[in-house]
Amino acid sequence: MGPAGQPSSAEARRPWNERTRYRTLADSIDEGFCVVEMLFDDQGRAADYRFLEVNPSFGRQTGLVDPLGRRMRELAPAHEEFWFQTYGAVARGGESVRFEHRALALERVFDVFAFRVGAPRRHRVAILFSDISEKVQAREALALADRRKDEFMAVLAHELRGPLAPMTHALRILRLGAATAEATARALDILERQVAHMTALVEDLTDVGRIARGQVEVDRRLLDLARVAAQAVETAQPALDAAGQRLSVDWPAAPLQVLGNPRRLVQAIANLLFNAAKFTPRAGRVALAVRADGAQALVTVTDSGIGIAPEHLERVFGMFEQVRTEPVAGYESGLGIGLALVRQIVEMHGGTVRASSAGPGAGSRFEIRIPLAAPAQAPP
Repeated sequence: MGPAGQPSSAEARRPWNERTRYRTLADSIDEGFCVVEMLFDDQGRAADYRFLEVNPSFGRQTGLVDPLGRRMRELAPAHEEFWFQTYGAVARGGESVRFEHRALALERVFDVFAFRVGAPRRHRVAILFSDISEKVQAREALALADRRKDEFMAVLAHELRGPLAPMTHALRILRLGAATAEATARALDILERQVAHMTALVEDLTDVGRIARGQVEVDRRLLDLARVAAQAVETAQPALDAAGQRLSVDWPAAPLQVLGNPRRLVQAIANLLFNAAKFTPRAGRVALAVRADGAQALVTVTDSGIGIAPEHLERVFGMFEQVRTEPVAGYESGLGIGLALVRQIVEMHGGTVRASSAGPGAGSRFEIRIPLAAPAQAPP
């Protein structure tokens, strides 16, 4: 093609129907198509290329506007060196290439087929390509989900296997006919504690699946969020005591009326306290505060624990996320579903939850916000 997409003299001598078929084909395909002229520097290195021809899909596939007659470095100055050297090799050697590659400057991923056209001395390359960014994102998301599934199954196996050793030991004690009353009581205590632990794991897994599928109906009623938080403290206090952590509580001066399900809200706040116990060193500090903030009830759980890196503040609420897997203060990292459950429960109540931290080693703060109930909202 000549300037502004006009046929060159050689192309003009082609039979009319051949040129028409070629133009019709290029214009009708969904893939982007272009012919470029490679430009080499004094050392013979591919330095740039100029667009000689493009089809209508070119702009949609690349996001580039008015490319004819212009150079790539003019249209996208940050375009990566890979593209120039790859097309330069095609223009010089004449060997066609097929590849997938990310164009960072264009913020896209392309599937490309490039081949030389015309006389070798003209250094022209025809490029047929598709923007496959969405396909690559979906592929990467599937790979990430598969990796998380494997990690989750490994952690789940570890979590379920953990209680089996003490339970087996307790059963052996009970089988001993000569076991003392004290030993029997201790064995029963071990069994009760470990069965409760395994039951909690199974219930969390069940809750996650049911909530994610929308199969949980929240039976809401008017309740005092401070009383709910007090029940959550009772639930989590044994874990805090076992970790040797000091809990301080700041209650509101007046009741905070919200519309909600007490069992689910206890579960959400208790999970935040469990999380604080899990990732705060022994003798650390955990603080719970409940207060009104405008038209919302605000519940905060603050700890002096290991903190959260800025890039992980949102990730911690992801399902099966394992931001940190090393044991802290004698606790394992868990299944990665506790905070995901918190978010799901709070959002079911029309609220929000967020995490903040000054970074690793600086502690963490989690806050739940739920709309306060107006008097007219009280159900009969």
